[in-house]
Amino acid sequence: MKEPVFNGDGLRFKSLEDYVAFKSFHDFVNNKNAIDAHLKSYEYYATDPSLHEERTDIMLGNQKTEDIISSLNHFGGLTLTSLCTTFEIAIKEFLCCYFFHNPKTMYGFLGRDDSKGMVSLNDMLTVNTYQALIVNLATKSASKASKGTYVEAFSRVGKLCKANIDKEVLTKLNDLQTYRNKIVHEKFLKQWTLSDISDYEVLVSSVIEEICRFGIAKNIPGKYTCVSGENRMELASVAVLGKKEI
Repeated sequence: MKEPVFNGDGLRFKSLEDYVAFKSFHDFVNNKNAIDAHLKSYEYYATDPSLHEERTDIMLGNQKTEDIISSLNHFGGLTLTSLCTTFEIAIKEFLCCYFFHNPKTMYGFLGRDDSKGMVSLNDMLTVNTYQALIVNLATKSASKASKGTYVEAFSRVGKLCKANIDKEVLTKLNDLQTYRNKIVHEKFLKQWTLSDISDYEVLVSSVIEEICRFGIAKNIPGKYTCVSGENRMELASVAVLGKKEI
């Protein structure tokens, strides 16, 4: 079994990918020409002539437009929950890597409350190598250490790495999880703006980048170019599909 490596770059990209997906849909919904072209792709007809009234086609078109806008709000909620999933994965995967390279720190996360640090015979008999055992224990410890609120989980990472966590970041994480829980458990809907999603993407990405810095400081193997500045590529020119001001 291979030793775990923290893929900070991949998780940072996943966070950005969530934002880009919402932005693409947002740009379409807010593009009148695109919406008009979409509506024109439908053919209006009434199965019974008596159903037709003046401007019925316009009314149906307006309803279709409202449905699309409502879909954007729904997609905004899904985007936010996806960002939350990226955060949760980042915390758990980093903890697994940290515990693997610092096995003594797993003590408080193994065994029951009355037998901390205990490793079961079954855990030892189901692996063939010492490394496989440590990976298995690190995975279990990470699962336990990542439980609780987002604030508790990220604070726990900071404590293990002997690093201070910005209180403002913790406040924003608490807000993020509150929205996530309302969306998942209460089918909460709101009019999500591009700025809303951008702010939460920046939050999740900043947490991932901070974890990457912890990894570098603690010599945890991983992919950290999103904060290390290595392998940058400069372009003399670029072609894009977008507005001229871009």
